[in-house]
Amino acid sequence: MDGVSETSTSISETKSEVRIKLDSAKAAMYGMNTATAANLIKGALDGTKASTFSDNGSEYDIKVVYPKNYIGNYNDLKTVQLKSLTGQWITLSDIADVTVEQGQKLAYED
Repeated sequence: MDGVSETSTSISETKSEVRIKLDSAKAAMYGMNTATAANLIKGALDGTKASTFSDNGSEYDIKVVYPKNYIGNYNDLKTVQLKSLTGQWITLSDIADVTVEQGQKLAYED
């Protein structure tokens, strides 16, 4: 480009990230499509709203979550239990590949 000099990239360090790649065929064996499986995985990781508690006009969500130390690393994540739509308990690794990969970290400068 005209007038541009001394350019550089802001991609520097890498950061490990966990990737979950759903196997649609395996998920289908348990009655799940991609959206259903994603919701079950999200619920397992972030918790699931079970009810609402009302107190003096204020409402509070009640969430069911795994204990903080239950999922300490990506190997623990592979064994997280999910209840399929067929009623069967399965692990995340039954329907998805869970891997640790190097992502990219962007550094922005003014």
